[in-house]
Amino acid sequence: MKRSLLALTILFLIFFGYRWNNLRIEEEKDQEFINLVGEVSHRILNDHVINSFEFNNKKIKTEFYFNEELESYIKKQMKLYASKAIAIVVLDNDTGKVISLLSYERESKKFGRSMALLASHPSASLSKIVTAADLIENAGYNPWTDIVTRGKGTTLYKYQLKKEHRWNRKISLEKAFAFSNNAAFGKAAIHNSTASSLYEMALSFGFNKRLSTVLKLPKSIFQMPKDQYNLAELASGFNTETMISPLHAAIFASIVANEGNLKRPKLIKSLLVNDENLLDEEISFEDEKVLSSDAADQLARLMTKTVEFGTARKSFRRMRRNLKSRLEIGGKTGSITGGFPEGKRDWFSAYARPKNGNNKGISVSVMSIQGPMWRAKSSYLAKNIIEYYYRQIEKTDVRDKQVYAKK
Repeated sequence: MKRSLLALTILFLIFFGYRWNNLRIEEEKDQEFINLVGEVSHRILNDHVINSFEFNNKKIKTEFYFNEELESYIKKQMKLYASKAIAIVVLDNDTGKVISLLSYERESKKFGRSMALLASHPSASLSKIVTAADLIENAGYNPWTDIVTRGKGTTLYKYQLKKEHRWNRKISLEKAFAFSNNAAFGKAAIHNSTASSLYEMALSFGFNKRLSTVLKLPKSIFQMPKDQYNLAELASGFNTETMISPLHAAIFASIVANEGNLKRPKLIKSLLVNDENLLDEEISFEDEKVLSSDAADQLARLMTKTVEFGTARKSFRRMRRNLKSRLEIGGKTGSITGGFPEGKRDWFSAYARPKNGNNKGISVSVMSIQGPMWRAKSSYLAKNIIEYYYRQIEKTDVRDKQVYAKK
């Protein structure tokens, strides 16, 4: 009996030791992966070499989803039109893959990627995308809902937010969005939304959350409004507290193009450690439902009006007609001084998708920091990129309206 118990005890210890050893090995591998991801994140955020490097005496190779042909074209555009600095991001809306992620500084004449990932840029009027979504989804607004306002649309004074005044005038949500009317959005938020409602919508759009499923990237910041006037500031984007990255700005447009679904951005295609791939395909979460399909359609209408007759109309006026007629293009402009690097920011976040078929197209964000000499608006650069993409990367045949990928 004693021998049997001893044998069982020995077997138990052997089994337990084997299991413990396997768990320890798995924990070490997990920790190694976490450390490696941290190193890759550090390198891309500091514009260090990321394609091939050594880490803990191991050879590391990373492959991204970046499209070389598209990035070559964007680099030429950056050299031509960058004033002080610029960051551009292009997303594939169907997959969430980041097919271009670039930044450029004119003084140093160096290309990088970090500025496109840093959430150190005031969002300006891009915040109106979140506010419009909140008003449509939670307050019963539609593009034709009238907002009573007064004064200039580019300002936001407390007297402009009062409910009744003899100099009040009406402007539809559609026009207020297209022409980026601060007073109208501030007033609509104060009288038809709440601080918690706007804050929750901002969280749904990815603020204060980790966007990448692998890389450790800075979070975009949206604060809970402190009072009614601060609610108007945050709703209109008339503040330097709300901070985003150009990557997040592209995700804004992607949510609308994907009918209210947030797709997490995918950057890394493979991660090789001594030729062993630790990441066959970037970890992905299920799509997050941010808006109902109906609300997303109405928000898309607001964004298309920005391009048709709003603040981006001049940039898209010269777009090739045969291409423009077959694409649905929507966007939002924004401008504000502040952030890091310091300077006046000119934003444009847009999507472009074929009108026929199920292809969700691409989303583009351009963030330009203007210097003493103004070279080109961000919306103009976005127009050029959209035009190039659909003419050279994924061609749209204007004769039979079919879309086919370039081989």
